[in-house]
Amino acid sequence: MTQKSEAQKGNITPEMEVVAHDENINVNKLAKLIADGKVVIPKNINGHSKACGIGDGLKTKINANIGSSSKIDDIELEINKAKLAQEYGADALMDLSTGSDLTTFRKKIMDAVDITIGTVPIYEAGVITLNKNKEIIDMDPDDLFKAIENQAKEGVDFMTLHCGITKDLVEKLEKAKRMMLELINKNELKEIVNTSIKETMARSISTSLTTLLPVIALLIMGSREILTFNVALIVGIIAGTYSSLLIAGWLYVLFASKRKNDKRRKTTKEISEKTIKGINA
Repeated sequence: MTQKSEAQKGNITPEMEVVAHDENINVNKLAKLIADGKVVIPKNINGHSKACGIGDGLKTKINANIGSSSKIDDIELEINKAKLAQEYGADALMDLSTGSDLTTFRKKIMDAVDITIGTVPIYEAGVITLNKNKEIIDMDPDDLFKAIENQAKEGVDFMTLHCGITKDLVEKLEKAKRMMLELINKNELKEIVNTSIKETMARSISTSLTTLLPVIALLIMGSREILTFNVALIVGIIAGTYSSLLIAGWLYVLFASKRKNDKRRKTTKEISEKTIKGINA
């Protein structure tokens, strides 16, 4: 049973009643919006969060992010953040934790507040992968699906699932006769790179100018106390723009050339060693 399936059957759920009251909207109109997929109520039956409606015609919702990490793994600190977020009006809480004992962490957070709770399961799958002394790129898909299933059972109300590649897209790629690299020749690639560089330079100049104008205005019309600060800002903006346009590019070319030369020398050395071994043999 989902809120949408119940709405499509014409049923009004307790969650719809709560949301209709909070949003000051007719419950039948709300049910119609849910049935049409224009409103969702992310409420897990295994949790105890208050029902919250999100979507067309409803109030804009505020989502607050919290979470532990391998660097800062302080559950009391995150619980305090969660309570403050709810106190100051957050409608939902997103747990982005990558620290230790994530299951216990989530449980304590969900016990501390009653607003809608969300997670990013791939983060937990990533932690599991690292704990197996494996690289993230070698993640076992089963670990991701288990994280999704376990978090749903725990009472998480909504999840961010990274599904940029769909089954339909994979099938289309398999049926495609040509790959992208075959469609771009050297001259086309050169044009793309040059265009990208020009656009980046244009954005850098535009950003610098739009930042510089209000700083100059403050310098002219501002009080004497902020004079030194404004001068420092102007110097920083000019130096940053100069660095982005005239130094960073050349440094990149320098380092890229060095890598290319190092690779060429390494290849030459390997060929020489193989040749010497062949002669000695």
